[in-house]
Amino acid sequence: MNAPLRPSDFIGELCTALAHRWEPERRFMVFTVYLDESGRHAGAAVSVMAGFVSDARQWGKYEKRVGKLFKRYGVKVFHAIDVRRGHGDFKGWTVDRKIEFLDNFQHIINETLESGVAAFIRDDDYKYYSGLYWPKRTRRDSKYTIMFRACLAQIVDYIGQIPQAKEPRLHGVLEDGHINAGDAVRNYKMVRR
Repeated sequence: MNAPLRPSDFIGELCTALAHRWEPERRFMVFTVYLDESGRHAGAAVSVMAGFVSDARQWGKYEKRVGKLFKRYGVKVFHAIDVRRGHGDFKGWTVDRKIEFLDNFQHIINETLESGVAAFIRDDDYKYYSGLYWPKRTRRDSKYTIMFRACLAQIVDYIGQIPQAKEPRLHGVLEDGHINAGDAVRNYKMVRR
């Protein structure tokens, strides 16, 4: 019996690395986080964490279509803040061009990816949470960790409702180097147990 060829694309390689074999129907999550933490950016009233969950085939379709879109518009790096402020690859773009690009981008996301998740926390709410009475040795979660918990809960709930996901496995990829990344890993392991 011949084994299926391993794909050369990033998502195929990621799927192979996570499962130790190519399983295109395997559901997995690629979760990249960009958020403002209190004290890092003055005046940030809200922090956000967002991501998407899809299987290998869906991620492959997404990457192919987004690659074509980015090439057509001359975009090498996408950061929503750059679109909003007209920085980076979006410097000099008209409002109409930005809207057209974002509409096309959203259309690709809606057609190719399984589900999206997002969590927000207001700085005022986090201050209230932090100001509550905490017994000694109690671990207070950072904003990052609270949002990660909320996103993870949404994803676990969603995947649990997929009929063909009899024995679902969830793998996450987070932005490395965040000051509170270790807390997200700790929470993920707790949920996994």
